[in-house]
Amino acid sequence: MFRSYLIFTSLILILFSCKQSTPPESGVPLTLAQERKAFISDVKYQLALNIPNNPEEAIKGNETVHFNSKKELKDVVLDFRQRENSVKSVRANGEQIKVRHENEHIIIPAKYIREGENNIEIEFEAGSSALNRNKEYMYALFVPDRARTAFPCFDQPDMKAVYELTLTIPANWEAMSNADIRSAETTGETKIVHFEPSDLISTYLFSFTAGVYKVDRRVVDGREMEFFYRETDSVKLKASVPAIFEMHA
Repeated sequence: MFRSYLIFTSLILILFSCKQSTPPESGVPLTLAQERKAFISDVKYQLALNIPNNPEEAIKGNETVHFNSKKELKDVVLDFRQRENSVKSVRANGEQIKVRHENEHIIIPAKYIREGENNIEIEFEAGSSALNRNKEYMYALFVPDRARTAFPCFDQPDMKAVYELTLTIPANWEAMSNADIRSAETTGETKIVHFEPSDLISTYLFSFTAGVYKVDRRVVDGREMEFFYRETDSVKLKASVPAIFEMHA
């Protein structure tokens, strides 16, 4: 009898330990946004995207999400509005874990989260709905809540973060983002562009572009500026480019 009781108790404990938390509803519910803001801070995204010039090819990405967590540890929920097989792997603080991608969210169970500094590494295929692409260029437009269609993130405006972006692009493309270029290396038909960390900004303000652009660089009032364009009409360029630099200044 005692042995049977132990077996029964053990089965109950196993079943209880295997039970997963209920994923949040799709989108970014207010309760989720408030909870994340309360216990997650100091967010930084190290994001790398490989962008082929063929818009039919998938954009492969990997990122490390750095953040601090308060003592009351909870599941960490990242937003990613893509098909479930688009998440290839997840590591939490160096440990490979099972991918949970449900209801437009990637869920990191609380047992893998520690008080203080954390990092979540994710390999994924980016969505293209906010990455406006053709065979010669692309540009990201994440307003108002479309960053989560492209890469996993905390897609709410009050969770500002620093973005450190790396783009792998065709060698004849130029690239621009919210921060200056730190370095660019060209090997054969490929260019890898590393950007400096951005200012502290919301997801909808993060942006980047890459493509076959012509570049005009000028110094206005002591400030270095660069203008990307695709216009080929020399008359239009002569009439508009100086004005564009003046307005930007």
